[in-house]
Amino acid sequence: MTIRFGQDYVCPTCKGTGRVLSGKLECGVCHGTGIKRNPDEPRFDGETYDPERDRARLSGALLRIREAMGDGRWWTIPRLAELAGCTEAAASARIRDLRKRRFGGHTVERRNVGGGRWEYRLRQVPTETGEPD
Repeated sequence: MTIRFGQDYVCPTCKGTGRVLSGKLECGVCHGTGIKRNPDEPRFDGETYDPERDRARLSGALLRIREAMGDGRWWTIPRLAELAGCTEAAASARIRDLRKRRFGGHTVERRNVGGGRWEYRLRQVPTETGEPD
């Protein structure tokens, strides 16, 4: 069987629908892990991402940061990190995630408050497109 870029297929692990991307088969359900995920759950990725190790931690931090920022007030990274129970680098990454289409395509505004510090707030209405994933 010849497999072509963009062609659909059935994942041999979880029987979910997959697609040929980047020269390899990528399952849209389990992402090659064999673990079926909830389609409403955020889809993280990256070279070092391990779903069993990272999914609950990243999803929880994203949810807590999104809920906090949903109040429309300005937030600092240290305050968001403290609230979400994560590092400042992780809080910053979750803010970037919120801008991506697959995480809601939200508009996150920022303002410089001096001394190399920034504040961020989530616009109440998500954008139509969001940033590319």
